[in-house]
Amino acid sequence: PFWLFEGEVQADIQANAIQTETHIRGDDEITETRHFLVERSGSVNFKRVPVDGSSKMPDAHMDAIEPFNYDEMVPFSTAYLPGFLAEKYAKLIVVLNIGGVIDTRELRSIQGINAVVLTGQMGNITGLTVADLLTGKAQPSGKLTDTWAEHYSDYPSSEGFSGNDGDLCDEYYTEGIFVGYRYYDRKKMDVLFPFGFGLSYTTFDMETVKTEVEGGDILVSIRVRNTGSEYSGREVAQIYVSAPAKGPVKPWQELRGFAKTRLLAPGEEENLRVRIKAASLASFCPKCSAWALTDGDYIFRVGNSSRNTHVAAVIHLPERVTVKE
Repeated sequence: PFWLFEGEVQADIQANAIQTETHIRGDDEITETRHFLVERSGSVNFKRVPVDGSSKMPDAHMDAIEPFNYDEMVPFSTAYLPGFLAEKYAKLIVVLNIGGVIDTRELRSIQGINAVVLTGQMGNITGLTVADLLTGKAQPSGKLTDTWAEHYSDYPSSEGFSGNDGDLCDEYYTEGIFVGYRYYDRKKMDVLFPFGFGLSYTTFDMETVKTEVEGGDILVSIRVRNTGSEYSGREVAQIYVSAPAKGPVKPWQELRGFAKTRLLAPGEEENLRVRIKAASLASFCPKCSAWALTDGDYIFRVGNSSRNTHVAAVIHLPERVTVKE
């Protein structure tokens, strides 16, 4: 892989780039697949702001992926980064070794990128893990813990974050209880990658078998089947609950339970049982200074992300129940 570390000595980047350029242009044989890794340093002063190297892909990174005119290359400039990857390789995989959300509009605009792999920042084990995933020794089965918005401005804190509003001393969080996917659900806003999203080398079918009340718990039984024909994989069943739309203000839905399957071979299935405490569905009532379950219908949704679910059950609570005063 071509490793690009933001903040490294420029000469090192140039040396690696020139070596890669010589290899591609000087050899008759060109390998079919190329991996390009973008790593973001965690010590940037202003994090997650719309500038190069933070939430925005640096121009140097984009030059390294997008095709450009070789005749206009300037010696010892960042133009020597492997900008020919998208046009020179039949398969291009971009690996994001980053600690948070970035704006991927530039990446999505480039034709020739076959896959984007988000590794997070796993430390010294990252290389071995990525190698296993890219060679098929292991199958990706992770899920996003953040919502990836279409644009930086779609994030509720974008205008006032860090130095965007000129104030570096104070930060004001105005989302209230509508944090993360709850905010985008409330705004009915399209997102790029929803909370809980994650792909695999195979596909799965998810079916709710039974939903039952057992004492103070709700038990949801889910059958997950690997519907692919070639690869094994693991899937995460997620349960979101929508509380009655009355009483204290609540999000449209909230994640209340999840479970992950074992490694399933093609055609193999597993039954998962997820236990949800009824008390966890309670909301705080300021007027009565108590946690309470509002009377009405509680809608249970099952799926593999916050934006890909089906209604599994509706449980009706005939009267309000105080859980904790």
